Amino acid sequence: MDVSSDNGTKRLKYNDYSFEFVDAHSCLVEFEQHRENLLSPNFNTIGIGMAFDEEKVVVVDVFCNRDLMVDSVDINKELFSIVVVGRMLNELMGVYALRIVQEEAVNKALILIGPQYITYELKNKQFRAYFNNAQKIFDDETRKLIEIYIRNKPEMIKYGVPVAEKIKVEDLNLGNRVPLTNFPHPRIFKEHNAEEILQKKKEEDEERRKVEEKIKEKEERDKRMQKPDSAYENLYSLFINKKLFIHYILN
Repeated sequence: MDVSSDNGTKRLKYNDYSFEFVDAHSCLVEFEQHRENLLSPNFNTIGIGMAFDEEKVVVVDVFCNRDLMVDSVDINKELFSIVVVGRMLNELMGVYALRIVQEEAVNKALILIGPQYITYELKNKQFRAYFNNAQKIFDDETRKLIEIYIRNKPEMIKYGVPVAEKIKVEDLNLGNRVPLTNFPHPRIFKEHNAEEILQKKKEEDEERRKVEEKIKEKEERDKRMQKPDSAYENLYSLFINKKLFIHYILN
């Protein structure tokens, strides 16, 4: 796909390619096999890759079916802690163990945690796993991976309770494997938080406006209720004055 501008000059900025990315991605729908993948109930996850140079734009969609997804990985080197947050996509499976391994030696666990260090919210299928005292993970700069293991009968998993027997990942299913790095990127996380704060402020402003409108309506309603009383008081005062005047004339 030619990505030169209308006047023939080459594009220099990422934003200059936005329309080409959109066009390239929309072309995938025109192919029957890709369109079937997009609409297929057999897939619940999609990975999107994009690349470009001065001559072309490439967009790749990878479809797969996963039992779970990872929403975030929060690494705190000062506290030697790692928090992994994700969601189960398969209701028949539950998270049972996580471990951290070196990329070059995936068969050896540096740290292994079980249900004792995992919390699970049944309502939104979200889990949180906590690696504490992970100082040795940060002692070297080798690339590491987080492996998440799952098992069936999630209703039988006792989260927050120590496991008496030794955890054998060989008896579990590998649900996902992600790099040990902050995810999403701190910059994206900061932008996301800023958007949430802005949205929350808009909601608070809207709620404040509704409350102010209700107060104003009540004040106006009270004023309307007070008008007849004022008119009655004026009429009563006029009646008393007239009665006094008549009494004065007669006397």
